[in-house]
Amino acid sequence: MMISAIFNLIGACGHFVWELLCALLHLGGSLLSAVFTVLAWPFKATCSLLSGAASWVSLFLGACGVLAVLLLALALLAAFARHRNRG
Repeated sequence: MMISAIFNLIGACGHFVWELLCALLHLGGSLLSAVFTVLAWPFKATCSLLSGAASWVSLFLGACGVLAVLLLALALLAAFARHRNRG
């Protein structure tokens, strides 16, 4: 009787660890999917603009992508200038 309870406890702990691992993997996959979706939309918008299937949504997303690249370039330029002035 006692041995059966110990095996039930070990089985329940193993099941818990397995469920936790699966939940963490599912969460990680969802987060990666969201990140790749955010990173891919400027490329998708640009491709649709270049292929001629442009709608106002593609134009808007393309403009947002250009603005995002400009902001990133300005941030990198400011970081480089700060690093150069420090050293």
